[in-house]
Formats: sequence, C-alpha cells, structure tokens
Amino acid sequence: VSQPWSAWTTVVVTSNTYALSGLASNSTYHWQVRSVCDSTGINSSAFSGYNTFSTYCNPSVPSSLFTSNIELDKATMNWGSVANAHNYDIRTRVQGGSWSIVNVPSTSTSKQNNNLQSATAYEWSIRSYCSSDTSSSSAWSSIQSFNTLIPCVAPINTFTSSITLSDATLGWDAVAGSYGYAVRYKEVSQPWSAWTTVVVTSNTYVLSGLASGSSYHWQVATVCDSTGVNSSAFTSFVNFNTVNGCVIPTNMIVDSITTSSAVLSWNPNPAAFTHRLMYLVVGAPWNTRIDTIIAPGLNNFMLTGLISNENYRWRIATVCDPSVNYYSPWTQFDTLTTLSGIRITSGDTELGKNLKIYPNPTRGLFNISFIAEKVDNFEITIVDAFSKLVSKEDKQDFIGEYTKQVDLSDFPRGIYMLQIRTQDSFVSKRIVLQ
Repeated sequence: VSQPWSAWTTVVVTSNTYALSGLASNSTYHWQVRSVCDSTGINSSAFSGYNTFSTYCNPSVPSSLFTSNIELDKATMNWGSVANAHNYDIRTRVQGGSWSIVNVPSTSTSKQNNNLQSATAYEWSIRSYCSSDTSSSSAWSSIQSFNTLIPCVAPINTFTSSITLSDATLGWDAVAGSYGYAVRYKEVSQPWSAWTTVVVTSNTYVLSGLASGSSYHWQVATVCDSTGVNSSAFTSFVNFNTVNGCVIPTNMIVDSITTSSAVLSWNPNPAAFTHRLMYLVVGAPWNTRIDTIIAPGLNNFMLTGLISNENYRWRIATVCDPSVNYYSPWTQFDTLTTLSGIRITSGDTELGKNLKIYPNPTRGLFNISFIAEKVDNFEITIVDAFSKLVSKEDKQDFIGEYTKQVDLSDFPRGIYMLQIRTQDSFVSKRIVLQ
C-alpha cells in the first residue's frame, strides 16, 4: 500500500484464483482484477475496486540476554532489541516456582525487577510480539538465572585498645566473605553530621589525631561488595575516652625515714590514673633498680626493706591510663639516706660510732675498721641472712685500730651481718653483697 503507483506487479492468469508468494511479513497490500476477453488484451474490462489485506508478522526470539545490578531485593533484566517488535512479555519466578508475566513496550531493552527476596535463586525469560494482538508472539527465550545478594552480617565483639592522648585502636571479629568494613566515629558531643567514615579491609583500625581528654564513640558495619550496595547495619556505639594530658609529678617529699624504710609523697594530679616509681642505691648498677606501679589513687608510697645508713635515689612518673601504656616523663632523681643500722646493746658506744665498712654495697671485697679505746676481748663474726656463720675471728686483750679486708666473692648475693661482741657490748651492721 505504501509503494508508488509505478510499483504495481501485473500477471495474467487463466483461472479465477491466484496465490501470491514472496510477500513481506507484517505488511499491508492491495490488489485489483479485470477480465481479458481476447488473447491480444484489446478487449479487457476495467479493474475492479481495491481489495486490501495484511500479511502476518514473524516475530524473532530476543537474544543477548543478561542480568545486571543484582542487589538484595532487585535486579535488572537486559536483552537485545528485536527488529519490528511491537512489545515484549517477560516472565520471572523463584527457581522452581510459578511464573509471573509482565508486558513492556518495544522501546525497552531492560526491565528492573523489584521486591525480590534476598539470598534467593531466580529465573526469567522473554518473548517478543510483532503486533498488538497475542497471535503474533515468538517462542520464549532460553531461561536466564541469577541469585540475589546474601545480606551482610554486622561484626561482633567490638573493642577499643591502645588508647593514648591522641590515638586509639578499634577492633572487632572478622566476618567471613566480607569485602571490607565501614568505620565511623566522632566525639560524643558532636552533632550527627560530624561523623567521619572510612572503609578498611582489615578488622582493626587505628584512629589518630584525636583530642586528648575527650569522649568518642564509634560504630562499624560489614561491606560485602565493592559498590557498598550490600552492607550490614552498623553495630551499637562503642565509647572510649582519650588520655588526659599527663604531667610530671611535683613537690617530691621524703619523710618518716628509719633504718629500713621511708615515705615518699608528691602533689596529687586529678588526671593521673596512678604513678610509676623507680629507686635504687646511689652508685649501684642499673640492673639493681626497683621499678613498680603504685596502687591507683595514691600520691604517696612507703619504701620498705631498705639498707640502713644507705643513700638512695628515686624518681616518679604519672600514669594516665589503666593499661599503663601512657605516662609522663620521669621526674629528676631525688635522694634520701636511711638511718644508721648500727645496733649497740650496751657498754662501748664509741665502738658503734667509729665502726666502718667500705665499700658497702660491695661486689665481694670490703674493709672493716674500728678503734678500741680500751683493752677488751673481741669476737668478730659475719653471718648470712639465715644466721649461718660465714667467718669468725677472736681478738684477745685488743686495744687500738682494727682493720681487715674481707672477700665474699664466692658467696651468694644478698644481705650479710657483721657482728662484734665484747664483754659488755654488742654491735651489728648490714653488708650488702651485689
């Protein structure tokens, strides 16, 4: 019908029927007929009026099928355009279930399927129509399959560790099959819009650049694909406080000194969790130092088990977190001297005053000296901490200066006692063997 007048095709037949072939599908034609009364065609009638008819269409099965943008509850079905298609039917179902069919116009080559179930297998196929009625449909295409995404599981066992003035380490149990994790944090006092969010691929994250002495909270969600479409809900808030500014203790004081103890004190610091104390004998090797953590809440400490008549040095630092990971610089060393450990029971008090042991502490060799002002009998012994006799010397009718070098290098390290007895006196003094 749409062709020009010159496009007519004319045939002469001898019967009252004629079969047309080779026509275009889904096309409209018209035709006419006239009678021919001689072989020359001179005597012919006029053509009849137009007769119009349309050939049937022959729809093609859609091809190039694929599924894209698969999410938890939706997916997009795609196909290649079919020439002369009028519309399409798409059928979908849960694998093994009943089909649901929707119709889309010929201008479409994709259709988003919504309200799907997560973690579910689906099937779909498509057919085309080349006319508006249902008599001209193609066969159904091959079945395509896809699976909606499995929902992400939120992490568990969240914790905060290694908290300092400006840093903190966040952690949680790893989630199998995860792509990564979204971590968000802010100060508790900040508005909701202040969240800082980062995506990490491990189950720990170190926050840095935090404000000291501040309250923070954080959450983490599991991310199960690179687009972030499939992500879990965030965990509950996890709160922590950064460390307050640790300052060096001030106003160090020593009092209540005895032969074997002393009380140390310093000004209290509200930011302190506790304190760290170090002390040792002046001149002693560094590996003999005592380094201890004081009970929280105290700003004093009693040293016990000290050596009499000995010089000590001590220093202290503020500890600002319960895990003892962060503390202030040390103070300068301060010193103290314990009272003399010479014990005189009676009699010759001058002997106790002029008795000397040096060096003390000692690594083995040391000297003993004293002056006896009057003639007397002296018993000079050295015993260990269990009163076991180490050496003994008797001096009869002795007067004047006594000196002797003693070598304990072969004896175990520890505390020894020098004891001097006379008829009416007893003097003892500690010896520290290092």
